[in-house]
Amino acid sequence: MQPSTKIMQSRVSAVDLAMLTVVAIWGINSAVVKSSLAGWDQLAFNAIRFPGAALLLFAYLLLTDRQWRLKWSDLWRVAALGLVGNGFYQWLYIEAISRGTASNTSLIIAMSPVVVTLWGALAGTDRLSAWIYGGVAVSFAGAGLVIFGQQGGFHLGGPSLVGDLIAFGAMACWAGYTVYARGVIDRIGSSLRVTAWAMIFGAITNVLIGLPALLRQDYSLITTTSVSGMAFSAVFSLVAGYVIYAWAVSRVGGARTAIYLNLTPILSAVIAWLFIGEQWTVLQWSGALFVVVGVTVTKLEAAK
Repeated sequence: MQPSTKIMQSRVSAVDLAMLTVVAIWGINSAVVKSSLAGWDQLAFNAIRFPGAALLLFAYLLLTDRQWRLKWSDLWRVAALGLVGNGFYQWLYIEAISRGTASNTSLIIAMSPVVVTLWGALAGTDRLSAWIYGGVAVSFAGAGLVIFGQQGGFHLGGPSLVGDLIAFGAMACWAGYTVYARGVIDRIGSSLRVTAWAMIFGAITNVLIGLPALLRQDYSLITTTSVSGMAFSAVFSLVAGYVIYAWAVSRVGGARTAIYLNLTPILSAVIAWLFIGEQWTVLQWSGALFVVVGVTVTKLEAAK
């Protein structure tokens, strides 16, 4: 292999491309879901969207994996992942948005890489250098600047205190899912198998939580646009995004994949700037630079 080829492979790996794809999908998804929720009770929306995605992914698993069944000894591990990472996380995130503010919730969720880093080190799933810790810290600080710089800024307390506390719970659920997914995937040997089964358990949880909302939902308010947005979110954000994310975690661990997710609020802000005319402040552009630096430092250190 030529030296130039080795340099190119060290600069851009399959995991880099995979996580940037996830960032793009989830960054676009926030705008799609926001516009699609018109007329919906948010829990009813989730109780349809998530099971639809879970069934679609499970059908793909059946078609592509002859060993799709799980051993009874593994089933409870995957069920726990699905309950926490697909069930409780989705529920708490939507409740946080509805009870609090978008800026508070986004920043609190953006803390998950820090929790993943510390959690992974304590659990022994990731061995982290000082440079990786620094990259996580710098990237998190950048995500904070992006949200601090938005109109209204960040504040903890007041009328949104309940939403803020719920958002901390959602962040903890996602961090736990990220940390422990790698061990379960290594044990079972297939990120697709784990993700598909976990989504089934998550779908059951979302249906049970959203059942009262489904019963009281006024379906005459639902438009073709909202249904299309729900389908887009289910196929790309939940099916494609979760599969790619699980594969990346299985390859390089939770801390190195979670760091990329700090780019999601930045992409969302760029999309808002391009399509609905929102302008970034100097503080937000500074935060974007911090995130890029943090991701770059972490990637280069992990490649050694």
